Amino acid sequence: MQTLWGISATLGLALLLTACVPPSDSGNPVSDNPVSSPSSSTNTSPPTSNPITPAPTSYKITLKWNAPSARADGSPLSLSDISGYRVYYLLEGTDSSQDTTVPVNGGTTTSLSLTLTAPGSYTFAITAVDLNGLESGLSSALSIPIN
Repeated sequence: MQTLWGISATLGLALLLTACVPPSDSGNPVSDNPVSSPSSSTNTSPPTSNPITPAPTSYKITLKWNAPSARADGSPLSLSDISGYRVYYLLEGTDSSQDTTVPVNGGTTTSLSLTLTAPGSYTFAITAVDLNGLESGLSSALSIPIN
């Protein structure tokens, strides 16, 4: 990987996290055949407790960052010089060769929404890519527990 410019502190990551829970599959709550109740019986069964909400099976996150404004030599960097970004992330406890790379097109695009399917601690970092395909060094890493 060739370094085109250094990532300054302005290329930091912020994270918004929301848990996504799939809809319950408890069957059709409306019956096509109404059930008649006996006229002389009384329901004496105890009330049922509220169902337990299942743990989320996916986690939606949004990463946001600021575009770099200078190259490593200090010269100004225009957004039109940036073709996009690469977001790298890794679940703690997995081999670093199993990191995931997500390309983000456009220098003015400074956010990415992801859906993660496993809880755990994730580490995120980002690079900028210029119009010639040269990639900057990694930003500072951001680690966050997701559970």
